[in-house]
Amino acid sequence: MNITEYTNRIEKHQELLKKLLNATPIKYSNWPPVNHDHLSESAGVYHFYEVQRCHVVSLYVGKAGFGVNENWSLFERLKQHFQPSQKYALLGKSSRKLGITPQEAKRRFNSGNVHLQWLKLRERSNTQLIDIETELKWFECFAIAVLMPEYT
Repeated sequence: MNITEYTNRIEKHQELLKKLLNATPIKYSNWPPVNHDHLSESAGVYHFYEVQRCHVVSLYVGKAGFGVNENWSLFERLKQHFQPSQKYALLGKSSRKLGITPQEAKRRFNSGNVHLQWLKLRERSNTQLIDIETELKWFECFAIAVLMPEYT
C-alpha cells in the first residue's frame, strides 16, 4: 500500500467520524427511539457519551453488523446496551469499572446526561453485503482510537 492509499483511508474514516459525532443523539433514558424500524434493517457504528460541565466524555463505541446468518442489526445490538444482564455491553463493562451493579449503572445513566448517537453504514438488501464486517471493524477501531471511550 502506498502513502496515498493510507491517506485516503484516514480521510474516509475522518469523514465518517464527523458524521457520527454530528448524528442526532437521543438521551439514554429515551431509548428506544419512537421510530426504530430503520435500525432493524441497518448495520453501523454507535457512540455513547456523557455531557459533563460543558464537555463531552466518550463512554462507549461499538459496531453492529448483520451477523453470520444476517439476522442481526444495529437495533439488536443497541438493545443489549440497555440490558443489565449483558456483561460485554455498556452496563456490564461500566459497572465492573465503577464497582457497582449493572442495575445501578443503568439508574445512573438514566438519570444522568448520557446520550447515544449512531451512524448507519449499510442497509440490509437482497444483494450480498461484501466486506461490511471488515468495514465496520476498522471504522470502530478508528473511532475508539480517536474518542478514547472509558468503557469500550
